[in-house]
Amino acid sequence: MSNNPFKPPVQTGQPTGNDPGKPLRVAIAQRRVMYALLAGIGLNVSASYLSTLGSAMQVVTIFMALVVIGLMAYVMYSLAKELNSDSIAIVYAVLMIVPCLSLILLVIVSQQATNYLKQFGIKVGLMGANLKQFKK
Repeated sequence: MSNNPFKPPVQTGQPTGNDPGKPLRVAIAQRRVMYALLAGIGLNVSASYLSTLGSAMQVVTIFMALVVIGLMAYVMYSLAKELNSDSIAIVYAVLMIVPCLSLILLVIVSQQATNYLKQFGIKVGLMGANLKQFKK
């Protein structure tokens, strides 16, 4: 044991839990969050262009924004529920309506999922964990 009080504790062995299917659920939810993040970035980029094309395209942009916000809220809730409590998951899902904050929260919660999965020795790439790593 180290005498340094500022050194974080070192975890040895595999994390234990009552639910052996939780890492798979976290990996699936993280993959969905990454697709929602891409959709949110795509919406932000395309909305600036589509809104200049006329009022009909503005209606299409608003509809696309509502669909993407709903998608982001759903995937955020599903991942945050696996990693945190239900109340925190609800708060995160509601915050998905704030444009830039939503993308930042998606990245933060995805990073939490990455850290959780790495505790189990699961390799995580850019779009989340490869689901082939999980035994059926």
